[in-house]
This record gives sequence, C-alpha cells and structure tokens, in this order.
Amino acid sequence: MVTSPPYDLVTPEERRLLITSSPYNVVRLTLPTLLPGDLPGDQYKRAASYLRVWLRRGVLRLEGEAVYGYQMTWNGRVVRGVLAAVPLEGLLPHEATKGEVVAERLALMEATLVNAEPIYLLGPKGLDQAIPGGKTLARTSRAGVEHHLWRLDDASAAERALAGEPLLVADGHHRLQTARLFHETHRGREGPPVESSRCLAFVTAEGAPFLLPHHRVLKNVDPRFFLKTASRLGRVAPAARNPHRLAQQVAEARTEGRAYGVILKDESYLAIFDGKLEGKEGGPARRRLDLVVLEEVLLPELAPGSMLLPRATPAAAATEVAEGRAEIAILLAPPTVSEVRAVALEGSVFPAKATYFLPKPLTGLVMRALTWPL
Repeated sequence: MVTSPPYDLVTPEERRLLITSSPYNVVRLTLPTLLPGDLPGDQYKRAASYLRVWLRRGVLRLEGEAVYGYQMTWNGRVVRGVLAAVPLEGLLPHEATKGEVVAERLALMEATLVNAEPIYLLGPKGLDQAIPGGKTLARTSRAGVEHHLWRLDDASAAERALAGEPLLVADGHHRLQTARLFHETHRGREGPPVESSRCLAFVTAEGAPFLLPHHRVLKNVDPRFFLKTASRLGRVAPAARNPHRLAQQVAEARTEGRAYGVILKDESYLAIFDGKLEGKEGGPARRRLDLVVLEEVLLPELAPGSMLLPRATPAAAATEVAEGRAEIAILLAPPTVSEVRAVALEGSVFPAKATYFLPKPLTGLVMRALTWPL
C-alpha cells in the first residue's frame, strides 16, 4: 500500500501524480472520482472494488483488533500517540462541518465499510510517556515528516491514560460527523453485523502538535475601501511583505488587541482593533475568537458582500492575491489549545476550516474494517 496525505490536503494535481505513481496508492480509495460513462455512485463502488482486490493480493493485511504506537517527527518536534478504535461518544468537536462533504464521505463509507483515515484527537498530557516502543515501520513523507508505526503488545498503560478527560477533536471533523451518521443509520438495521460505535483515531498528548490558523482570502472587495474603513475602526500600519514574517508580526501584536495581517497586491499592513470586540453567535469563548470577530463584526463593515475563503498557510493566501484570484489576504494569529477546548466544552464551534494541526498522520498505514468479510 502506498500512502498519501489526508484526503482534504490532496490537490487535484497531487492526486493525478499519486494515481500514476502506483496502482496501489490509497487515494484510489479515499478520493474516488467519476470516470467518463460512470453513473452517480460508481466512483464509490470502484473504491470498494480496489479495497477487495488489495486484500486478495496481500497489499492490505487483516490483523484483527489492535492498538498501534505512532510517532511523527517534524521541525524538531516529536508527536507520539496511538492509533486505535475509540468510542464515538464523548469526543469534543470544535469546528463546523459542511453537509455536502459529509454526504460524500458517508457514501464512500457505505460502499467500502472501512474507516480509511483516522480522526486526530488530543488526549491528556503525558500520554506519550505511556506508550512503549517497538519495532517500527518507518516512512518519510514528501513534506519531510518522519513517520514510525508499531503494534503494541501491551496497550494497557495507554488505555488507562485515555480513560480520563474527554478527547478533543483536533482534525477530522467531517470524518467524525460521517462516522456518527453511519452509526445512526446502521443501528438496528438488518444485514451483516457492523461495528460502528467506534472509529479509527490517532490520539496524542494535548500540546504535542503545532496548532496553526487557517487564514482567509477575500474576493469581490475594494482594497482601498477596506483600508480606509479599517483605519477608521482601528490602527493600520505598513508591515512585512514576507507572508511568514507578517504572520509572526500578527501573533506578536495579539497582546495589543484584535490583530490581523492584510496582504494586498503590492502592499502589506498590520491592522489592530479593540481587543474587547466580540462576535455575535455562540457562547462567550466562541465570541472572543479573532476569526469570529473578523467574520461577524469587522467584515460586514470592511468588505460588505465579499466572498471569504480559507487558506492553510500564509504563503498560500498571499499567492492567491499575487496571482489575481483574490483582492486581499487576511492572516490570523493561531488560537491556543485552551481556547479550542473552551469552545468545544461550551458546545460552540469554530467556523469551518479555522484550525490547522501539524504534523498529520499518513493515510494508508492503518485502516479499520467495520465488518468482516468486506
């Protein structure tokens, strides 16, 4: 089995490269597409067919119920945790989901009857110390992340560590919502037994991965009106042209108020607004988020009628402006894990595509069958 990044990080061009690189790349399963002559749904049937063929040929091997140690090393940081089946109940999501994405992932799960990719969860501090080592399967991704996987002969210490506080969903909100809908539709349904009360998850210690923001780009907006209005509502000053340096300036200015980096075609600015500004929807923790203040309070004044889209990195957001696909990029400071947990505990959610945890587990190393035989 040839691995890939998580499905939502694979661009169409990268998918083409992965498909042509190997007949056994997992994107054939996780990102099926309609081919000429297909009927709607044929792409999911084809994904299920690939899965059965790979099992027959030994590309995938069934190991039975297991818990795996999993470690990622990137940019000097070690993220160590477990890959295991965890109960769907009690998980704390923090981001909104899109119905059309969940519908597509649900159709794929119905056809394949597997958890093809893990949900990314944050568990208690010290979890990494409860995971014994072992002989590892090692991979280095194209992003330079070192991945190590090993089966745990004794997972009791890790299981005890996970039995405490609720687990916070870092990434994989659409996967979680898909798994919950699948479970609801299959409870009491006649047919082969399906074990859907749990889902495949990677669980690591809170604070282990990097927590970054998804930034935003604006379309259909007048940059001069934006700047003029921002200067009236807050403080605006020229800032670094390099998007990564500008992102650092935004994070450093967060103590001064609501800070945002603003990238135009040939200029960049640091905009700072009153730190007491709050959004309009949800609980207090949600209303205090920089992204919520931006979307619910500032943009109706700065860019009425504009289209707002997420971008994962400062460079990606800046490129949209440089290449003319957006008029403005807005860089945000990263939220803290404490803020994320507070939003989840009060029952609120961030806007979709708000947080970005790195590094991310590879797809294709471990899957979870929901029934057997497939």
